[in-house]
Amino acid sequence: MVKRVGVVVAIGLVACTEGAALDTGDTVTVTAEEGTVFAPALEGSGCRERGGSTIRVIGQRADGTPARGAEVQLWLTGSPVAASLTVDSVTLSDNGTSEIACVVPGAFAGTSTLHARSGPVEATTAIETADRAVPPGGTLKLGASPIVSDAAIPASSCGVVQSGCFPGTGRTTQLSVLALPPAGKAVPERSEVTLATNAGALDCQLATITRLALVGNAASTRLCLPDLGGKVTVTAQSGTTSAMLELDVRTVPRGVVLVPDRALAAVNTAVSYTAIVTDCEGRGVADVALLLRTTSGVFRPAEGTPAIPKTGADGSVTIAGTAVTLPLALRAEVVGAQQIECLATIGVQP
Repeated sequence: MVKRVGVVVAIGLVACTEGAALDTGDTVTVTAEEGTVFAPALEGSGCRERGGSTIRVIGQRADGTPARGAEVQLWLTGSPVAASLTVDSVTLSDNGTSEIACVVPGAFAGTSTLHARSGPVEATTAIETADRAVPPGGTLKLGASPIVSDAAIPASSCGVVQSGCFPGTGRTTQLSVLALPPAGKAVPERSEVTLATNAGALDCQLATITRLALVGNAASTRLCLPDLGGKVTVTAQSGTTSAMLELDVRTVPRGVVLVPDRALAAVNTAVSYTAIVTDCEGRGVADVALLLRTTSGVFRPAEGTPAIPKTGADGSVTIAGTAVTLPLALRAEVVGAQQIECLATIGVQP
């Protein structure tokens, strides 16, 4: 807490009688409970609830007695948008003090000078209005929960993709923000943090930028992700403090196409099937595991064929083997999403 005190003592003839104003030889002191307030002001009825600072005014007669009943005028100079006063004058109590005035932060940062004057006696103190943000030297930490889906992957057959990419299967992750202040300072309550993302929607409101207010140095929001994958970058900014989080988001497979190398074949002929897994935009999806099932005929895969093949960089994988019995019907299914499937048949060559 920073306290700034301004004292002006006017020396001259001693005036020991009480009056509505101080006289030559009397003194007035004005202090702000908090040397710094933070803009913008909060919603509330009290001084502290609004993020303001209580003003303490002390008056003393030249003979050392309290300046009871003295009226002191108050006003601010400097930035007109940085702060405001709740009252423009106070009357000192029997002990020569008053604490009913409050400096309330304005809309923007700036420096103000608080003046207290009674008769010929005046005192000043500086009031700094800072942004309601993490102080310079502080730290922001970003975190994300595991990605979950609100809905099942819709069924598709032979490359037909149902519904769009967003919201798709309703994938979400909970983003958390934690502010750590520098030594000797505090993070103002309701400090603003701006979040931005290069993909998805923050707070699930189709927005790539949102503003959060820190409560207890923390805040959180949801990030809704489409079925498309890639590297998602989330940034946080509060004042001069920033942080970044990168998420590796996998593409959700939405369709599969199974294409045989021929329409007809003779018994014990070498054949092959190519499976292509596509995303919600019809592009190939890499590294997707497939399960191939024979529903008719007998297929003997070539030596070295993996039991569960995976698609390559272009989203495709080719399985070669021998058609032992025809007609040969194979079904390709995406592992973990068997509703994404495609059936293809090679008939008997006449």
